[in-house]
Amino acid sequence: LQSMRRPVVITMHDVFERAGLWERVLSPAALGLRRLGSAASSLVVHSEEERGRIEGLVPAGKVEVVPHFVEVRRALPDRTASRTALRIRDERAITLLGFITKRRGHRLVIDALRQLPDDVVALFVGTTIEGRDHVQQGLLEQAEQAGVAERVRFLGFLPENELEQVLAATDVALCPFERMSASGALATWFSAGRPIVATDLAPCREFRAMQPGSLHLFAPYESDPLARCISETQANASDAPDPQVQALARRLATPRIVDRYLGLYRAAASR
Repeated sequence: LQSMRRPVVITMHDVFERAGLWERVLSPAALGLRRLGSAASSLVVHSEEERGRIEGLVPAGKVEVVPHFVEVRRALPDRTASRTALRIRDERAITLLGFITKRRGHRLVIDALRQLPDDVVALFVGTTIEGRDHVQQGLLEQAEQAGVAERVRFLGFLPENELEQVLAATDVALCPFERMSASGALATWFSAGRPIVATDLAPCREFRAMQPGSLHLFAPYESDPLARCISETQANASDAPDPQVQALARRLATPRIVDRYLGLYRAAASR
């Protein structure tokens, strides 16, 4: 930071809410954020909610909101062929992407499975963080105890071509996050155009306000509301992409977001 002599635009990806005086104001992370805000020309966050989370820590005039980009995805593989490759025949697939961590919601999905029809299977795409294999083991044990182990599939890390098969095969995308900042997994689902069920959190509400109908939100953070939301979304889903999700993806497409950043870079350079 001390070596910064030219205008600098810094994008912050994980801006989580901090509770209490220590975490918000006095912790090393908070103090580091103050220094960052002082040195940078602009700090970019991905939602108005995130702007509020750093209010008072950095100069308000330096904070810019630029949504997380959504990649412009080529056409997904054939849905029927993808489902065959994944051994999903008559089942309905609900899929959760990303690292297997507590806040992502895997446990809640397993609880919700008990209340969903037997033809609903959960696909978990992603791995545990290194050294935390016990997290996945705990989920396996939970599924066994709940009697849904045969309906939970851990697919691990997938190369791009296999990930696209999963995206194409999915009936309902899941983002049941306990808490969230910007989400690459959610952006991936936008690019895939599948119906999305997500927790009723402030960043998700911002997306839904941007494009009504693009997300189906549930609350409170319990398995019953999640199961109901999945059922309602499945009832209205089809093999075709969700037009509201596609419309939101176009608004957040990478070329548009790049243009937003270029505007910030030019403004910083002019100063």
